[in-house]
Amino acid sequence: MNRRGRHLGLAVVILCALVLCARGLAATELAPGLIYLRPTALVESIRLPNDTPAVVIDLRQVASADADAANALLSAIKTGSAAPHRLIIALVAPDTSSALRTRLTQLPRCLTVARSAEGFTTDITVNTSAEADQMARVALAEGTAPEKLLSAPLEKTRYDESALMREHRGEPSLKPKKAAESPSTDKPAPALAPVVVTDAVLQRAVHLYLGLVALKKL
Repeated sequence: MNRRGRHLGLAVVILCALVLCARGLAATELAPGLIYLRPTALVESIRLPNDTPAVVIDLRQVASADADAANALLSAIKTGSAAPHRLIIALVAPDTSSALRTRLTQLPRCLTVARSAEGFTTDITVNTSAEADQMARVALAEGTAPEKLLSAPLEKTRYDESALMREHRGEPSLKPKKAAESPSTDKPAPALAPVVVTDAVLQRAVHLYLGLVALKKL
């Protein structure tokens, strides 16, 4: 390979390294001043601004074998001049390492948020099912941006509202007419709408932060 080829190859390597570093340094901002982190990120690449008032750290999928990475992440978050005043909102689950949950209780300005589960206590409990929480965790693990899991779908339709009004007035409910059976055709069945995943635990953490900001507690 000639000198020009070697220089070109070196430039490609440097460019790839810069791209990987940029990805490692990137942090998701869920709201102004609220950063979302997971222990899968490279600990040495975490560079939180000193004035970051709060951090959401997602520890729901941290088992005992992964506790070291999570502890290193917590240590990185709690360093710096603003660390004593920084709020940590830790998302946990019944399968989160018990030793890690114990450490969270010893950290100042740390609140834990989790789905409701029998025999499992946290600072903030969210009324969501284990299945819904697992779907959100899988979506995050597959690379879905956390901010895309914050908006809950609208479940109340106009038909439901009108039905409630008729029931309140004592009027009989309207029964939908049975569709006439059509002869079988070779047309494929319509595709099902994609399932909308909402992370209720993460959403509660964001609402908690916004409420503290509104009360001027942060």
